[in-house]
Amino acid sequence: MSTSVTDFMKTSPVYEPTEGSTHTIQEGKEEDNTSFCKQLSCVCLCCSHLICTGSYGVLIELLVQVLHAAVMFYPAPAVSRLAAPLILDTRTERKRNIVDDREAWIETLDSDVSPSQIGLIKLHPDVFAAYPRLDIIHQNAVWQQKYRRVNYAQTKVLHEVRGGGRKPWPQKGSGRARHGSIRSPLWIGGCKSHGPRAYTTEFYMLSLMDRVHGLLSTLSAKFAQDDIKIVEDLEIPSDEAPYIEKLCEERHWGPAVLFVDDTDIMPRNISIATNTIFHYNIMPVYGLNVHSMLKHDTLVLTVAAVQRIEERLLFHLNRPDRHIVTSSRFKRPAI
Repeated sequence: MSTSVTDFMKTSPVYEPTEGSTHTIQEGKEEDNTSFCKQLSCVCLCCSHLICTGSYGVLIELLVQVLHAAVMFYPAPAVSRLAAPLILDTRTERKRNIVDDREAWIETLDSDVSPSQIGLIKLHPDVFAAYPRLDIIHQNAVWQQKYRRVNYAQTKVLHEVRGGGRKPWPQKGSGRARHGSIRSPLWIGGCKSHGPRAYTTEFYMLSLMDRVHGLLSTLSAKFAQDDIKIVEDLEIPSDEAPYIEKLCEERHWGPAVLFVDDTDIMPRNISIATNTIFHYNIMPVYGLNVHSMLKHDTLVLTVAAVQRIEERLLFHLNRPDRHIVTSSRFKRPAI
């Protein structure tokens, strides 16, 4: 090419050189924003002129130099290593959520007037701060309602109906339809065809991880609503029912309270006090379930029960075969 791109741009009427700037599109040279915008507008006019005149070689050289100048004027931002996702899902830490540990007050049941707080306890975020899956909670609630439902309806089949042993009329010669018994499903007073039979159940086994996530979601939802209370133990000074009623009323625990401890043998006083109050129940920690937590307004856990719950749920949540484990041969029926 006899004429350089820079000389060709100088012939444009938009070209206005400023003092102290060379206006040469070269790689590695930095220009101010105003000068660059003027050159960009000049380049656009030059490109349109070159297209009209058919000078495609000069056009390609011009576009290459403009591209180099744009790269030098707007360098690519440096990639920070801190922008990478923070991974805490390790077997040692066992933290699946990037959240802080939850904290709750530890209370005692010594007084029925006001709660006496003796300290704080840290709760694992994977157990008490998980995202509450309402669909999984609903699946667990429906499953628990169905597995104890038994249908006792029963109808009699042909051999169970009284009578009908003799053939009502001969097979041929009468002109009437042939029948073998007056107790067949076609006759009034006969048996029922394909009727229900007794002791049928809707039982099916929910998968292990659905049950685990049901407990996690329910515990997290109850804790977010401030419906979980942590106590040191279940020892109360009196075995009278009015004492436990006044205690729950003063602490605003609601009409239905579930007490959970890590033992089968509950303290004597609380067992006697709640024996005649059907909306105050005590339960060992291995019997904790979604239906019981939803049915009660407040869940009262001992420190030992909290530790046991976290230990078992974290074990199943981080077990290596959690995606393939099956608990039973009973599967959910097809809908």
